[in-house]
Amino acid sequence: MRAKSYIDLTMECNGMVLRFGRAASGERREFGITKIEGLESSELEVTTTDNALADGSTVAGKRILNRVIHLEATLRDDRNNGLHRRQIIKFFNPKYTGTLTVDHSGTKRKLPYELEGWAFAAEDGVNNQLSIVADLKCPDPFFRNLDDFGRNMAEISGQIAFPWRVVRKKVQVPAPYGTMGLPGQITGYRSLTEKLILIFLTLSVHTPLYNLCQPLH
Repeated sequence: MRAKSYIDLTMECNGMVLRFGRAASGERREFGITKIEGLESSELEVTTTDNALADGSTVAGKRILNRVIHLEATLRDDRNNGLHRRQIIKFFNPKYTGTLTVDHSGTKRKLPYELEGWAFAAEDGVNNQLSIVADLKCPDPFFRNLDDFGRNMAEISGQIAFPWRVVRKKVQVPAPYGTMGLPGQITGYRSLTEKLILIFLTLSVHTPLYNLCQPLH
């Protein structure tokens, strides 16, 4: 019988995996969750400026801050605590970025995280189970679909290049590239930078862009 409401967490880091909560089938994961905060939302920073002649203030901007997730969990298996302790210590390595996957009653999302801190919880002297407390900091506060492979264009724009060919007899190149001679047909690869775009725009004022550049095949 499928559980009506459940939370199934998976933490992946440096090729290792820890699982928390319950699966959709009702199967109990290796860690039971005793407390979790930060899955719902991140803190919002609202910037305002005081009005000079009117009451109140004006909203100047809004910004969603880093998401911080606080997790407390207990290892269900109370055997081989020494082995489990070593595995947990090895997993929580602050040098690596991890990925948190959340399955909340059938809605699955993921986001990368940085380990802000963790520790074994104090033992109460009665139970022999290991408990942990971990704080995860997510610079990108937005959960993504599991099939979302999008990347920020600003991260890769410096790597973009494309083939091009100048077919005009003579091209007048604006400063600071005035010393570049472009007679006849010139072919090659250019990075997609602001300066190159400005060159193309300047030249296209006098010559249609499709007459100026032709893609290489």
